[in-house]
Amino acid sequence: MKTSKQQHLTMLRHRLLPERSRRATGWHVLMLMLALLIGGSPQARAQEYITDVIVLGCGISGLDAKNLRNEYTNKGWTVLEQDLNQGNGGWYVHIAYKTSSTANPYSGYITDICASNKKVDSFTSDGRTYYKAPTNDSKFDGDLNRGSNGNDIYLLHLRPQEP
Repeated sequence: MKTSKQQHLTMLRHRLLPERSRRATGWHVLMLMLALLIGGSPQARAQEYITDVIVLGCGISGLDAKNLRNEYTNKGWTVLEQDLNQGNGGWYVHIAYKTSSTANPYSGYITDICASNKKVDSFTSDGRTYYKAPTNDSKFDGDLNRGSNGNDIYLLHLRPQEP
């Protein structure tokens, strides 16, 4: 039986974390999921690359969050269902990404992701520059813990630079 990438990631999430840890570490799990999507197996890398990532955030209405996920799905994004603030209050926060089968790393696919507790547009480490993931709304700064009274956490990504 062939499983979708979303089903595979959900199964992986349930195998990696005990029940009591799943909610408290939602953003950790999502980072792991994205890392697996970016790195994946050689077979997966030969077929699909993440070209764009965006952090979706909306206030406290579950209906608004569902509409936002549907809007981005209809625009061609794959929206991860997991609300990063589930069980912690705060905004509904989701990560979405787009993929392509283009194999050239300089065509713009993402090769690495990380999280930062500082709100920066970019930072350089070991000669590699990471950029803060864009958001769906200028009123939302991309904090994965928005409104939950947790530490600020921002998603950053790396694209290879032309040599």
